[in-house]
Order: sequence, then structure tokens, then C-alpha cells
Amino acid sequence: MEQSSVQDARIKRSIKIVIETIENITTKKETAISFIVIHNDVLLGECPLIIEAGYKEPPQIYNVNFTVELPFIVNNRSNMNLIVSTPILIKVMCSTQDQQSLNSITSSAESKKKVTTITHEQIGSNVIGFCNLDLMPLLLGEKLLTEKLIVQTRYLSFDGTAVSWQNLPVLTVTIMCDDEIFSSDAIINFLSITVESIYNPPECFAKDAEYKVATIVYADEATENLIFEDGKWTKYRDVERTKRWQSLPKLQSRARLSKRKLSQDYANIKNTVNAEFDLQKKMWLDEPRIEWNCMSRSMMSNAEIQAMQKHITKYKYWPFQFIVPETRMGRDNTKSKKEMPIKYQIYQCYVDLSELLFPGKKDTRVMAQLYTHNASNMAEKTGLKEDIFHIELWNKDSKEQGRKTKASESIQSDSEVAQSTPLVTETGEPVIVLIEVELHYPFIPCRLETDFSSIIDDMMRPKVTKPFYIYSGDVAEDQYATCIQKLVEIITESYRDELTCFTQYLYKTGTYLAIRSTLKMKVITLLDQNFKINMNTIHSVNSQNFIASVYMYLVERMHLAINKIIESRLVDDNSSKMTESEKLYFYAEEAYELGHTDDARRHQTTIAADKSNSEAWTNLLIYGLILVENRNCWEAETFLRAITDFYPRFVEGWVILHLFYIHTDYSPGVDLTLRLAEECMRDEYRETEFSSENSLVWSTVHCPRDNIYMITFMLLMKLHSYDFAGMALAEEIFRTGRSIHVLYYLAVLHYLSHRYEDALSHLKEAECNYGLLQRYTEAEAALLEANHIDNHNANVWKYLCFLNMSLQRHDEFAQCYRQMIQCAIFILGLLQITMFTTIKCNASSDFMPHRARKRDNVPRVRIKVFRGPTEEGNGELFTTWGYWIQQPSR
Repeated sequence: MEQSSVQDARIKRSIKIVIETIENITTKKETAISFIVIHNDVLLGECPLIIEAGYKEPPQIYNVNFTVELPFIVNNRSNMNLIVSTPILIKVMCSTQDQQSLNSITSSAESKKKVTTITHEQIGSNVIGFCNLDLMPLLLGEKLLTEKLIVQTRYLSFDGTAVSWQNLPVLTVTIMCDDEIFSSDAIINFLSITVESIYNPPECFAKDAEYKVATIVYADEATENLIFEDGKWTKYRDVERTKRWQSLPKLQSRARLSKRKLSQDYANIKNTVNAEFDLQKKMWLDEPRIEWNCMSRSMMSNAEIQAMQKHITKYKYWPFQFIVPETRMGRDNTKSKKEMPIKYQIYQCYVDLSELLFPGKKDTRVMAQLYTHNASNMAEKTGLKEDIFHIELWNKDSKEQGRKTKASESIQSDSEVAQSTPLVTETGEPVIVLIEVELHYPFIPCRLETDFSSIIDDMMRPKVTKPFYIYSGDVAEDQYATCIQKLVEIITESYRDELTCFTQYLYKTGTYLAIRSTLKMKVITLLDQNFKINMNTIHSVNSQNFIASVYMYLVERMHLAINKIIESRLVDDNSSKMTESEKLYFYAEEAYELGHTDDARRHQTTIAADKSNSEAWTNLLIYGLILVENRNCWEAETFLRAITDFYPRFVEGWVILHLFYIHTDYSPGVDLTLRLAEECMRDEYRETEFSSENSLVWSTVHCPRDNIYMITFMLLMKLHSYDFAGMALAEEIFRTGRSIHVLYYLAVLHYLSHRYEDALSHLKEAECNYGLLQRYTEAEAALLEANHIDNHNANVWKYLCFLNMSLQRHDEFAQCYRQMIQCAIFILGLLQITMFTTIKCNASSDFMPHRARKRDNVPRVRIKVFRGPTEEGNGELFTTWGYWIQQPSR
């Protein structure tokens, strides 16, 4: 009982608000002003002050030193939400002629009475202005905060009464809290919902009406409604783009504005509308819109955090409803307004908040489309079982209650029958609403560094220490050469002017003995590996010759080692190393295509040793893709997210992560990673960009350089990750269809996957849809360059034959044909030349082979070529095909 009573006890705290000074205020005569401190329409205190007459330079600063307290209960949710969502409002007034006598300062305890909402009619000429103060910093852990607040006028004026910002009165206000508001183990969060505007409103939306928006927030184990009022039809954009306080909807002053600005990051807006919509252009046009720009903030306990997270996980969408008064156009104007009840129409939209489930993601800004009202559709999409708005509550004429109820029932029954349909304008454009939802702490914290480190530690095997052993003669020679070089360095550093002094120095310091013992060990090891010495060989008859050969061998190796030191001092090897490093990729690719996997791995290891080459070691993060294939999705995600963490502007890294989330059906990360990839693609300072060099068996020249899926496809193909490459190509087909570059790379993908029939079918489809790669001028230039590099390549001569035949250049064809025959291997050249028989030539080309044969008297031979199984008399399965060729000279 005692424990439960302690838990249920109220935890009381209080915030002190101190108005310290006011400056920048002048009057023509002595004037009494007063400061009224209000929170949630509750008067906290009032303080008078006399302002002296006259103007002074600089303006006089008046000390106020007025303190009020705002008490609240920490473990009371509704009480805390008032602190979170409502700022302190300070009203500055000048006294009228009837109030020249100053009253005493009203105490805080006596003045805590409810005051009515400050409306436009209540603000008279005696109101100097308002200012507000956000209490959020104290809730986030600040002990004391001092701010200078501009006393805002009622509205911006552009006539002779306008006052510049620097001439408005300024208050210096301090807020403080002596005690900790939340305990260190408390789990809390803060939710901020901002309703911005409805774009493309239809003509049925009245211009002089007030629009309302409603949504839900979790309170304890249930939900409560959150209503945004004061939506206005306007034709002009909000230039300041400042968020308004939802708790101050009726305040006719600029003090209802917060310090938060609407974001201008249009690239990160989540577009859930099927139609193309340029929101950035629409925002900056003076076109009709329904505008709120209103922000609501609330506190969330641990239970409410879990409830909201589960709701988003289950439904993905968050419910929003809009109530719109019907226009009076078409009604009988002879009736009075009292006889004409206002009718309302309800619309709804579904806001995708799934990105808030992405680790480390704290906010999402969503562009959604308005739909007609249907409760069953809303329940299916968002889980909302009851309407937030009850239309009977919005009829303002109590005498028409019965008629109103029938009208609402008929509207609801109609809406239940019809399905919810997207709302469009008369021109067919979608009606769009923009909503932002922000958390102070993410639902899922980002622990990327910790997770990545732990995975690396788990994957690394313990190093086994093995005894040192010389495995080969090459290693022994390298160690002998290294020993000689080190000894030369020691001797060079220790050298003195006189040889005698130098010799004595070597003996006295023990350097000579160290050199001798070290060299002796290396010589023994080298001779043991290369000469296989035993004692019987040394004492044999040929020992003198053996010792002489060993001595010459050792001296020769010593000279080579010393010469290498001297040459390295004269020649800088950096340029050659760079050149070799650039060629290693080609060597590795060549070795892989030839099936020499060990050589390819050795070249890749050499490349990875260059730590300054980001491209080289980023390629090693292929481990993430390998983990995907092994179905270790959590470890794979950590690897792939580490790529984007190391290189935030790495386009291919974001797209690979995007493909991974598609593969694992993780919707919170799909759209987010795609938007970030497109944003990086537009960035001219891209951190990592992989080379566009062609592979040995396929070309990258057909890849669009501004297409995120295709450049990622190129990288994945170079990494031989064909599954992910296929996913990238599938996304490209979904976006652009079966274009020529898609068909070509489909053929490449299937060819490398050993699906040769599929590869040929894609090439035939490309040929059928787009026709034949008729760029003869570029082809001839490329082939001539290849022929200039190597004029013994039969393939180059073969393609030159194709080219000249297509251009009907008979003499050039004959010359290239003879060169191809001379360069080709005897049988292989014939097998390749048979392809010419499938090309259709016109009548003038029929004599080309005969012209080529009659030009010289070189003897020719007839050969047999295997073309197909044809049974002959001797039982051999081959068919003969005769063709006269020039006999190659040996």
C-alpha cells in the first residue's frame, strides 16, 4: 500500500518566468504600461510600469524585474501537454486615461483566474503588442534560459503606421526551473505534427469559410482527437513560412507564430500521390490553396511511444480528416442566414509514416491526396474505427437540430455506400495535402557503429601463431638481399673519414660481430634452400669448385641487392607504381575471365592494400551482398548501411541499400533511400564515383550516366553480384520500360549467368524493336584504331570485312579478307569466315570471291570443315564444304 501510494503521488514542479527589462519604447508624455503574463488563457500575473516622456539616444532600458510562477504536475499527461504545446504569452498594454492611477502588483496566487481567449475585437488601441516564449528547452534539460523577445504588432502593415523591426519594443525574459523535471530513467518523447496546406483545391471549396483538420494522438492506452482550426482559403503564398502555434488559433497577432520554419527541402518530401506533381513549383506560385501552417506538439510516455510504433508497423498510414463547409452558391438568396443551416463535407487522407520506423529517422514530410469520406476505407487503411469529426456538432443553428441530424445521417449513409475516391480538380489535377510529423527522439535508435564493430569482431577468426619457417628458396633469396641492404645502410651511416678509425669503431661498438652473425645466418639459410648442402659434399674432391661457385653466387646476389639500393636512390618509383596500380584492375578482370581465380584474387589483394584508394577498399564491402545471399539480413543491413555512413554522397551505396530493402520488404527504408540516392545524384560534389572502364566481355557505353539504377547495375555487374544487378534492372524496366539499353544489359546479365538462349532472345528483341548498333563512321574509326595497335588480330580484320561489305566497298573488302586469312589460324579462320555466307549481298557483290581469287597465283588447298553430322561412305560424321583460301606462308 505504501509503495502504490508513493507511485500515485503527484510530482509537482514550477517554472519561474522573469520579465527583466523592456527597451526600445518611447512616448510623447509620461505613460503607464502593464505586462500581463498568460498561459493557456490563465492569467499568471500583471505588473505596471511608468514610461518617462521624451526621446533619448540611445533609448532608455527600463528595469521591470517581475516574476511569476507556472506550477505543473509532471506525472499528469494533460498538464504536461499544456506545457509542451502552449507557450507563455506576454501582452504589453498602455493604460487608458481612466487608469492613470497605478494599482499595486497583483499577486500570483490571487490572479490565477480564467481569462477569455483574446480575439480581434478585444484588442483595442491600448494594446502595444504580444510576444511568446517557448518552454520546451526546460523540458529538454536546460536549467535557465534568457531570451530577447520582440513585442509583435497585431499584423504587418504597409502604410504610414508601419514600424520597422529594429524599432519595436524588446523584452528581456528569463525562464528557469530549479528541480529536474524528468528523472534520469524516464522514457519520454515529443511528437510534433504540422499541417501545412491543401494545394489544388477544387472550386467547391468556399473562399470565405474556415477549414478544420483533425487527427489522433495516443493518450495512455487510448487515442484522443487533435483538431487544427483556422484554415484559410488564400491565393498568395506565405513568404515567411513560419509555423503557427496550434494552441493560439484565435490570437490576432503575429505572436501566434513560433520560431520554427517550414522546411524548404523539397527533395526529401515523401510523395504518395500516383500522379506527377511539382510541389516546389506549386509552393512558390500565387495560386489558390487552403493554408494552416500550424504546429501541434505533445508529450509521449513509454506506453504511448510503443502504441504509436505498433500502429505504424501494423497499418503504415496515419488518419487525417478534413471538414469543409459547402459553398452557398446556388441557394435561394431570399432566405435569411438563420434559415439556411451550414452543411459540411468530410474528406480524408492517409499519411504514410513508415519512414519513422527507419533507424535514426526522426521526421517525415508526406505529400498525400485527399479522398472522399468513407469510414470503412479509413478503418481498413489506418485502423480508425470512429470518425474524428461528428458532423452534427458542426451545425451552428440549434433550432435546426432535427433537420441537421437527418442531413448528417443521409450524408453518412451515402458515404458508407460509395467507396472512397481520390479528389481531383475540374482539370483533373489531384488535390494534395502536405503534412509533417516529427519526433524529438527516433523510435529506433541508430546504433550503426556499435553493430558494425560487433559484427566485424564476430566475423574475424582468432589468429593462429605458427612457428617461423623458410618455405622456399625464393624467400631465402629475398631475406638475404634484405639483409645485405640493411647492412649497407648500417655501414653507410656508421662510416667515418679514416678507414682505420672506422674499423676500430665497428669492433668497439660490437657492430662488426652483429653484422657477421646476422649475415652468417642468412647465408646458411640460403645455401640450405638452394644448394642442399651436407658435410660429405664439402669434404669431397670437388669441394674447391663447389665453394668457388657458392662464393660467386653469394657475391652476385650481394651486388644485385646493392645495385637495387643505388638505383632506387636515383629513380622515383611512384610513377611506375601508380601506372601498375591502374593496370591491376584490368589484370584481375582478365584473370577472372580466363578462369584463373587465384591470380584474380591476388591482384585484388594488391589493390586493396592501397588505403588511399577509396574505390578499392569500398569494393571489399561486397561482404554485405554475400551476407544477403547467405540470408544473414541483419548483418547485411549493417554492412550496407556502413557504406552510406562512410560515404554519405555515394549514389550506388544508397541504391544498393534501397534494393536490399525491396528484397527484404522493409517499406520504411525503400522510399527514403531512393530519395537520398536521387538527391546525391543531383549533387555535383559526389564523394565516390567508380570508373566507367569497359569489362572484357561487355560494354558500359550504353549506360545513361544520369540514371541511378543503371550506374548501380554497372557496379553490381563489376562486382559479379548478378542477383542484385537483376533487381536494379527490374526497377529500371518498371520506370522506363524495355528500352534498348535495358535489353542490351538484360542480354549481358543472362549471358554472364550462362542463360545463353535468354541473352539471344533479348538481343533479337532489341534488333526487332530498334533495328541494328548503323553507325559505320564511328565503327570504322574504332576498328582502324584497333588495327593500328595490333594489325595481326584476325577479329579486327573480320569486322572490317563486315563493315566494307555493308558499305559495298568491294576492293577494301578483298584486302581485309586476305589480311584476315593470313592472320587467322588455319581452321579457326575458316570457321569464322563461314559467317559471311549468311549476309545478303546484291548482284554486284556476287563476283567478289572470284575477283579475290584471280589476283594472284598463290597455290591454294581445299580443306574439310566440320559443319554438321552427315554420314559418308567411310562412316565419318562430317560434311565437306569447299572454299579456296590462300595458303598461309610459314
